Amino acid sequence: MRTILTFLFLSLSLATFAQDLIVTRDNKLIEANITEVANDAIRYKKANSTDGPVFVIPVSDITSVVYRDGEVQSFGMEANKTPSQTPSAQATPSSLAAESANEKIIYTAAEFSGDTLPHFEYKKVFIPEKGKMKKRFVGGNMVLKPSEFEKFLDAYCHGVYQRNLKASLFYLTGSTILFSGLVIFPILMIEEPLVAPAVLGISSMLSLPFLITSLYYSSNLLEHYNASCAGTPVRKR
Repeated sequence: MRTILTFLFLSLSLATFAQDLIVTRDNKLIEANITEVANDAIRYKKANSTDGPVFVIPVSDITSVVYRDGEVQSFGMEANKTPSQTPSAQATPSSLAAESANEKIIYTAAEFSGDTLPHFEYKKVFIPEKGKMKKRFVGGNMVLKPSEFEKFLDAYCHGVYQRNLKASLFYLTGSTILFSGLVIFPILMIEEPLVAPAVLGISSMLSLPFLITSLYYSSNLLEHYNASCAGTPVRKR
């Protein structure tokens, strides 16, 4: 089944992202400076080589074009459509969703809806506002940042959320102990140079168990969610 990319939108300012984006039917993203849009082909220069050669790509190989001003031009299967005949639309958050398992396709965050909790993966997806691949929690129709995933756990899988909370508390305690030792160390080096190394060593040793425990709770957080909550009926707190 062919993967279809719908509308794309990169919300970066023109000063930092003054270029066009060509989306091909085989899901390639070409950053370009388009010089001409004809009935049968688009001519462009590579975005990082404005003085370079002009490339030509048939309209039949293109799904859509996102212009630098945010306008989106979509191309149907008919390759002989002119730009005026081709419908265009300003991208909206709801139009950014893509039905694809390809990790390079754009995903967008969405409100959860369903009767059972989705299975989540932590993988790289293309983020429109960043213009790059970033790791996100992907499940169902949602793509969540770590902070958003925590809120999701708090609402729908509180047992796993408690594990995450423990990880945060252990990390905060361990890092506070270590930071205190690092702050005291230079002061003692002036007044008690023989005691200073011992204090730094003790603070490091005391912080280590807390940091290791924090790592234990946070490293398998996703596995615990998928094992205990994914596929279960929704019971929001």
